[in-house]
Amino acid sequence: SREIELKYTFSQPITFDEIFRAPRVSKFLCEEIRKINMQSTYYDTQNFELMREHCSLRMRIENQVKIVAFK
Repeated sequence: SREIELKYTFSQPITFDEIFRAPRVSKFLCEEIRKINMQSTYYDTQNFELMREHCSLRMRIENQVKIVAFK
């Protein structure tokens, strides 16, 4: 699979609709936008070894499905 991550900051309040209509975002949308329930938990050692190595270990629950990612 391919993951594309876009990160933006805004100087004033903006709605989700405005974000999704923005040309830089809308060109990546290939299907109808759907809402999902998501909970993410990140893990590391007590000495933050993963962070020091620029890695992360995450367990995410998306619509009651558990997904573990090591990056």
